Amino acid sequence: MIKKHIFCIALSLCVLLFSVFIPVNSVSAHEIYYTGTSPNYTPVPLKWAFVTNRTASLKTNADSLPESLSSHYTYVRNVWPRYSSRVSVTHTSSSNSNIYFSIPSVSWWNEVFPNFPKYAYGYCMVISTDGREIRNTNDAVASSKQIKYARLLFTPYDNFDDDTHRKAVMAHEMGHALGLGHSDAKYYPTTAASIMQQSPRYTFPQTHDINDLNSKY
Repeated sequence: MIKKHIFCIALSLCVLLFSVFIPVNSVSAHEIYYTGTSPNYTPVPLKWAFVTNRTASLKTNADSLPESLSSHYTYVRNVWPRYSSRVSVTHTSSSNSNIYFSIPSVSWWNEVFPNFPKYAYGYCMVISTDGREIRNTNDAVASSKQIKYARLLFTPYDNFDDDTHRKAVMAHEMGHALGLGHSDAKYYPTTAASIMQQSPRYTFPQTHDINDLNSKY
């Protein structure tokens, strides 16, 4: 009886220690939006609506991109499925696409980024299956949380550092269309290498991004 009692105490201590070292707010994937306040943020999970066998199926087009970006389109649309089996991308006509790469007008860009228009490089506008444009947390909470369309917009100033920067930003915005948020934002940030860092510098998904997709899909 004494040995059994000691074993139970030891087991309880192990469970306690395990619970101490495992974060209470473990995050399966970095989301774009969260509710609540620090340190207890609650994720608002957004996912691509067209998923088969855990694979998000995207149909892309970039007919309206200038040469400086369109020359990287083939690389960018193939880079996510190349590194993750959770993504499938097919090039199609603009009328049939659900991921559209484009450049907005300068006035539109300045309105969206009034304080730093020349320091913003990409923007992902998403529409949910219930027809809601998701621009903020309230929109995300009220939506179906299923993304059916995304327009990926890039700075009309074309002030990228170089072609590597262009590819990194384009691939980063595709990550947002898949429902991935910034990996180094205030919501459970990580220092792990990620294409979803707020200032993207990787041109292809890193291990962290692949794990996020595996958790989401």
